[in-house]
Amino acid sequence: MLQRSTTPAPSSAAWDETLSVAVVESDRSAQLELTEKLHEAGLRAHPFEKADHVAEAVESGQRFAVVLLDLGTPSGEHLPALRRIFEAAPKSAVLGACAEAVTSEIAGFMNAGGSDVVSKPVGDEGVARVLAALPTVAVRRKVPSVVVPGTLGDVFEQVDQIASSGATTLLLGETGVGKGLVARALHDRSPRADRPFVKVLCSAIPGTLLETELFGHARGAFTGADREKAGKLELAHRGTLFLDEIGELDLALQPKLLHALEHGEFTRVGSNRARRADVQLICATNRDLKEEVDAGRFREDLYHRINVLRIDIPPLRDRREEILPLFEAFVAHWGEVLDARTTCPTETLRALLHNYGFPGNTRELENLACRFAILGETASLHELLLARGAAVENKIETILQSALSQRRCEASLLEIGRQVSDVVERELVEHALATTGWNRRRAAQLLRLSYGTLLQKIQDFGLAPPGPHA
Repeated sequence: MLQRSTTPAPSSAAWDETLSVAVVESDRSAQLELTEKLHEAGLRAHPFEKADHVAEAVESGQRFAVVLLDLGTPSGEHLPALRRIFEAAPKSAVLGACAEAVTSEIAGFMNAGGSDVVSKPVGDEGVARVLAALPTVAVRRKVPSVVVPGTLGDVFEQVDQIASSGATTLLLGETGVGKGLVARALHDRSPRADRPFVKVLCSAIPGTLLETELFGHARGAFTGADREKAGKLELAHRGTLFLDEIGELDLALQPKLLHALEHGEFTRVGSNRARRADVQLICATNRDLKEEVDAGRFREDLYHRINVLRIDIPPLRDRREEILPLFEAFVAHWGEVLDARTTCPTETLRALLHNYGFPGNTRELENLACRFAILGETASLHELLLARGAAVENKIETILQSALSQRRCEASLLEIGRQVSDVVERELVEHALATTGWNRRRAAQLLRLSYGTLLQKIQDFGLAPPGPHA
């Protein structure tokens, strides 16, 4: 049984404004629940019923590192208050929370200067994104990292060798191997460690919106752009810009990015004024970019610009000695996050984990550890590992036989690896949806994905709920 801590939040004197969050939620019970979650994460949560009340607070001098705004209000009703918040407290990050993916509402919020959108009810994944929006010093103090001494040893030796250089680095590896962890380590061990670390997930934002996300926009640049917005490149000035899944970057946007990287200057959308940004660039992808270049989907000049230093991150199946230490570390981490009493895995489970192929890599291992921390060791967990292994092995065998049956293998090894990774990712998404009865919000929380990213994966995989709703 999951047990929550009843330790009261620290007194106001113990807090500083870098850990202060304004929570705008009109539903009293939801407001109390979210406030408690944020307190448990080590934050000071200030509840408000309306965005206007937050605007009044910041206009009177109160400051919040993050404002978490309920987007369930009638369309556009919160925008005037949002403008007041930005004018009085331009350094505050404003996140939206919504129960359904209302595209027009989210687009209006993001165009008005919103930083991110999380799904409701706000779970652990949403709280993690609130933490990620905090100023760098606060994030490094409060966000736990699961790092086991000795794991990824060769990779971190490379990190130590190149981190001080500040050179552009390309991280290659399958989905879930820990490219984000390595990117963060490169930043934390660099001379820019006390500067911003700004991540952009290129696959999660459509090309038309990604341009404004990267470069920002001027007031009046398009309908709804009633205030200026700084882009991620600008926000990362003198820090690190991490472009995750850069292989998904729209071809039409690549020349503008190349220009910004080569000349250190760019223009916001709808503006002619040149701005400068000095960033350390880290890129990551699970694609074979050379193959993408040959296929005309990625510019060769951009490829050479980002491929200055390169780190290849091996899959978990090639690091079997790390599986059990990582699993135990993840269990301890999730036990602490969820205030759950955890037990040690039996020898049977340890053997199953050691022998399982983990095509979903570290991310799949962490999901299993989270399940173990909540439910403990059950027969269903053993069955899940055995069944998932058999199902995935069959599909992987089909991919390999198809590739090997051709007289001339047209797909590279990395491309075959990406197909295998897609198979596993689909299995994980399908399992999460089935487990939650196709409750997309709960499935997103289980997978530790944003709601929007899960919807995109459902569409990419062509998934539909069973029965008459399919």
